[in-house]
Amino acid sequence: MPTLDTILRSHRIDRPLWYGISNRKLFPELPVFAYLEALFTTSAQIIQWREKDLSRDENALYVREGVRLARRTGKLFLVNTDAELALREGADGVHLTSSQDVVSVVELLSGQQGRSLLLGQSVHSAVSARTSTRLGCDYLLLGPVFDPLSKKAYREPLGLETLKQVAQESALPVFALGGLEESRAPEALAAGAAGVAGIGWVHREGGELVGTPGAGASDLRVWCPNDFGASVALFRAWEFLDHPTRGSRPWLFSYAPPALGWPS
Repeated sequence: MPTLDTILRSHRIDRPLWYGISNRKLFPELPVFAYLEALFTTSAQIIQWREKDLSRDENALYVREGVRLARRTGKLFLVNTDAELALREGADGVHLTSSQDVVSVVELLSGQQGRSLLLGQSVHSAVSARTSTRLGCDYLLLGPVFDPLSKKAYREPLGLETLKQVAQESALPVFALGGLEESRAPEALAAGAAGVAGIGWVHREGGELVGTPGAGASDLRVWCPNDFGASVALFRAWEFLDHPTRGSRPWLFSYAPPALGWPS
């Protein structure tokens, strides 16, 4: 079975890793296919499709498109919760919640000749991290390290010491999740995280904050065609963000309001 590191090497993806998690409800006016395309313009090398309110049939359409975009961009595309859907549509992996049964998914994957999925799981303590590692996961998503930025906190933040402990104890790559703005990402990486996961920062790059761009920004209209004939979206290319841990990366994109009258 390939490990996360071998797959990253085959995709020529280097650490530190940026792991974006979807939440299309942050963009209620943006067509879902255009939203999905926007996710793949961000600096996230790994994208998890996490739209739990959709039916399997609805998710299948978007997962299929996500797989296509992943192949085109060289990024990894993971499906939240549904291993069977991820296998059927050719996704790179599946991400399990902390309450899901890892053993049953490992058994499912072991019966797939010539096909495999990366298997990750959310964990909320050093104990659960040990369990997920023992049961056969390929990576861990530990959180919340700090108070989440994109939703109400339902757990006490674990802090950097717990992240450091889990990263030291586990042979698996550990992603830090929760409250990790760009300014705090270096702390998580210094504590041993293989990468930083989140909803807030990736959506800001994708256009969550619609407002006046900084100096040097220029207007750029970008068409987002897709195989399913979804509506076109208008984006604005923002200035480059110079960050010590991420280098110069485009602060992309803000979408135009529907009042602009673009076709739908």
